[in-house]
Amino acid sequence: MRARHQSGTHISRIRRRLVGTATAAVAAAALIVGGITVTTDSTPTAEASPGELAVFGDSYASNPDFWVTYGLADDTNYPRTDGCVQAPNNWPRKLADQTGRVLRDWSCNGNTTGDVLDRIESARNAGDLSAATGAVVIQVGMNNYGPWGFFHDDRNFLDPAVVRSTYISDMHEITAKVRTYAPNASIVLAGMLSISSDNMVCPLNVIPEFPLGLPVPVLTSVENWLVDTQRDAAAETGTTFVDIKNPSAGNSTCSALDSERFVSGVVDTTTPDYNFMFHPSDKGSQFIVDLVKPYI
Repeated sequence: MRARHQSGTHISRIRRRLVGTATAAVAAAALIVGGITVTTDSTPTAEASPGELAVFGDSYASNPDFWVTYGLADDTNYPRTDGCVQAPNNWPRKLADQTGRVLRDWSCNGNTTGDVLDRIESARNAGDLSAATGAVVIQVGMNNYGPWGFFHDDRNFLDPAVVRSTYISDMHEITAKVRTYAPNASIVLAGMLSISSDNMVCPLNVIPEFPLGLPVPVLTSVENWLVDTQRDAAAETGTTFVDIKNPSAGNSTCSALDSERFVSGVVDTTTPDYNFMFHPSDKGSQFIVDLVKPYI
């Protein structure tokens, strides 16, 4: 397991660099994440492969209820795996239900690629990655570009080149482990729903059909960097990449039609059926399912 900590002096030096508008925007975007035409690097199978479905990802996959997440609503029956809460209507559960698969959901709020490496080991020890696994879907990456990339993975998240190289290196290790522990599984790397559109983000959605936004071009840059990094990681590791970001661009936080908004705002009374601010609506989760389903 990689080292996750640095000396207090080094941490203080890094923290002093976390200033400026661009840094704040990236950090805010990453913290609220810590994951249409399909674009892939391989051809989908004609039929769904048999076997269990294992999912690893960040909060765009786990997508739990805000109140349950922060202990403001006690629900002992709420789904959770190894300490991580997960919505009963998140896209992994929808995908399992709609393909008739047994689900092993290891998604978790705040996860980075480094966290996924750890959770793969936990899944294996729990018997959730094995010869019975038919498909593994991984949806992670936005948090690598924010503070969790430093605090979880000990990397400088302010340097896109460092984030990219770390992501691709981790994906090599992740896919190698999956192929060892689950030799019969296909591996899919799923992209992220679009948060911004044309450099605009809409955190305030309180007037019907009238999202209120502001320009945050750095967030759009991060989203584009992630798509390119995921695509290249999939090509290098021989896995299938499903682009979610570009096909969902018209359904971001700034969607003019409330009913077609796939990602909620921060203060949001108009987006239907969402669990957590700045996270997928129920329709957004279904959209991910519709894109990923042909490739498992």
